[in-house]
Amino acid sequence: MSRRKYILFTIILVALAVASSHAAVISFQVIQHDNTQSEVRASSHVIENALFDYFFDKGFIVTNSPAASSEDEYEDKTIYYRSMAEAKLGKCEWFVVIVADFQANISPNPSGIYLSHIKKVDWTVYNATTGAQISSGTRTPAKVSNRLDNEHGISSFVAEIAQDIYQTVK
Repeated sequence: MSRRKYILFTIILVALAVASSHAAVISFQVIQHDNTQSEVRASSHVIENALFDYFFDKGFIVTNSPAASSEDEYEDKTIYYRSMAEAKLGKCEWFVVIVADFQANISPNPSGIYLSHIKKVDWTVYNATTGAQISSGTRTPAKVSNRLDNEHGISSFVAEIAQDIYQTVK
C-alpha cells in the first residue's frame, strides 16, 4: 500500500471511530401531580433513576432537571420552559417531559413507594434544539400484584415507558 493510500485509510478509520463514538444526549424532566403531598415523592425519584439507567445502558449521555411537583397547568409550563432551556444550554438532542399522576389518598401509607399509587404516566419527546414535539404517549399500570407493588415494580413499569421513548430517539 502506498503511503498516500495508507494515510487516507488511516484518516477514514479515525473519522469512523470519532463518528461512532458520538453518543446522543437526552434530558428528562419528571413532573409530579399529586393530590396528597406537595413534596416530590420518592417514587418520582425512582422514575428518574429508571430512565437514567435505561438510557445510559443504551449508550446515551443522560441528564435531567430535578423532579418537580406541580399543582396546575401553569406550573407545568413554567417547569417545562425552565427545563427545556437547560436542555438547550446543555446541547441535548432530546428533551423528554414525564408527567406522573399519583393517587394515594386511599392508601394506608400515602408517602410509600408503591406502583399502585401511580394513576398514569404521560410523556412527550421534543427535539431539544428546535423545541419541536416529536412524539408522546401515556401508560397506566395494570392491576398491581403485591409482589410488584414496590420500587422494583415502578422501575419495571418505567422501563416499558423508556422502551416506547427509545423507539422515537434511537
